[in-house]
Amino acid sequence: MLLGLGGNHIANLLSTSNEFLNRFSSHDYNTSEPNAHFFNITNIELEDISDNIDILSTQNNILCGHWASYYWLMQSDLSKHFNNRQILIIEPPSYGTMAYERLIKHVTAYTNHYLYEEMKLLYTIETMQKMFDDDDFFVLNTDVIFQNSINTFIEKAEEEFCIKLNSTLCKTIHDKWFVNRLKETNVKTN
Repeated sequence: MLLGLGGNHIANLLSTSNEFLNRFSSHDYNTSEPNAHFFNITNIELEDISDNIDILSTQNNILCGHWASYYWLMQSDLSKHFNNRQILIIEPPSYGTMAYERLIKHVTAYTNHYLYEEMKLLYTIETMQKMFDDDDFFVLNTDVIFQNSINTFIEKAEEEFCIKLNSTLCKTIHDKWFVNRLKETNVKTN
């Protein structure tokens, strides 16, 4: 997941399924916080994983991380605690979209077309398969999250992961998250 593309929000949405440990409480979204980093492990960091391995290794978790974070986890001894992985690849956004504008706000280097296209290669099933020898991948187009309605995301997630999300809770928290994205981009909300 690239910085600023809603990975923690996506992880929170997925964690509304009874299959996973919940990553947030509903009041967490009652803030103008610019992100959805409410879980004690916001992005895969080896120290955080190590500190929480006793809990993490006994339940189904949704972990969120960037490409390199996942690489470092898989190279570490901690990876043995995470079998039966399913990996959701958040596809880098198209130029000019709300998601792209948020991304380049966080990482201005991605305004360089070549650098951005090169980085996008990391977030493909082909690259991830070769690098990590995993085979259970799903791809999500970033634009599915960066829109007012969360219905398409809910349908795709339930179909792809064979889970049932709490759609009412997903809609409630997504509405709050999306209003904050609109505020970030100075779009009028009414």
